[in-house]
Amino acid sequence: MKQVRILLTSVGVETGPNVINALKKSSDFTPYIIGTDNDPLAAGLYLCDEKVIAPRIDTPDYMSHLMQVCHTYRVDIIIPLLSKEMPFFASASQLLKEKAGIKIAISDPKTIQLCADKNLFVKFLIDHNIPAPRAFDEQDIKETDFPLFVKPITGSSSRYAIRVNSLADLEYIKRIAGPLSIQELLTGPEYTVDTLCDLEGTLVTAVIRERLEVKDGKAVKGRTVKDDDLIQLIKNLVSYVKIIGPSNIQCIKNQGIYTFFEINTRFSAGGLPLTVVAGVNLPALLVKIHLGMEIHPEELLYRENVYMSRYLTEVFPQPVRNLL
Repeated sequence: MKQVRILLTSVGVETGPNVINALKKSSDFTPYIIGTDNDPLAAGLYLCDEKVIAPRIDTPDYMSHLMQVCHTYRVDIIIPLLSKEMPFFASASQLLKEKAGIKIAISDPKTIQLCADKNLFVKFLIDHNIPAPRAFDEQDIKETDFPLFVKPITGSSSRYAIRVNSLADLEYIKRIAGPLSIQELLTGPEYTVDTLCDLEGTLVTAVIRERLEVKDGKAVKGRTVKDDDLIQLIKNLVSYVKIIGPSNIQCIKNQGIYTFFEINTRFSAGGLPLTVVAGVNLPALLVKIHLGMEIHPEELLYRENVYMSRYLTEVFPQPVRNLL
C-alpha cells in the first residue's frame, strides 16, 4: 500500500488520539504519522511514528519551524486539530502548497472567522432562514427573559458555556468570561453531525450522533441516529457556510425543530470514535480525497443505534528526562 506522510498538529488535544487511531485503521494506505505539540508529555505524541516538540502557534518562529518539519519528514498532508490553529492554517494553506507542496483541506479565512464567532454565526443562520436560537443584546435583557444560555463569543470546550437565571448571574459570568454570546435556552435532544466536504465544498458524507452525556463540551456517551430531514439541512448549511474538509455541527431538537448553534471546523474531540466504529472513517476519507483515491459508496454509510461510552486511558512516556 502507498505510504502517506501525515502531519498532525497539537496532538495533545483529545482529538489527537482519535484521529491517529482512525488513520491507523485504513486499509487503503499506510499512514506515517508525524505528531507535533508544545507539551513533551502530550499523550498523542506517543501514538505517532515521529514526535516533534513545536513552539506555540502564536510565536514568530512557528512558520519557519513548520516548514522545517515538513521538509525533514517529507510531509504530504497536514491535518490541524486545534480550533485555535484554524485561522493560521486557513491563511497559510496556499503558501504551504506553493512552497512545500503540502495539502491542507481547510475552509477559507472568512469561513473560519464566521464559525469561530458565536454571534456572527447565529446572525448568519438567521439571515439564511436556518433555525437558530434567538440572540439577545445585553442592554435589552429583562428579568422576564431568563433563563438564557451564554458562552464566550469565541472559545471551545464549552468553557463558561452555561445557563444563567438572572441579571446577577449574567454579570458574574461576564466578569470572569469576558464578552458573551447571549442566546435563548434551547431544550431537547442534542446532536452533533460529523461532516466531511471535498476540496470544492461539496458534502461527501455526514454522520448524526445523539449526545447522551456531555462533559467539558465533549460527548462521553452517545449513539448514532439517522434522519433524512436533518441531513438535508446539513447539506444546505455546509453549502451556505462554504465548509471544506472536516467539521462537526451542533444542534438541539428544540420543540421538534432542529435548531443549530455551532460549527467547529475540525474533527470532533469526543464523538469521532463512534462515527468511525459505526462505519465512516472520516480521517481516512480525508486522506483519500487529498490523494484523489476512489471512495466507495459503502465507505459513506453508517449503522444506526451504535452506542458509545468513553473512558480515559494512559500512555507512559520513556525516557521523560530527554524530553523536558
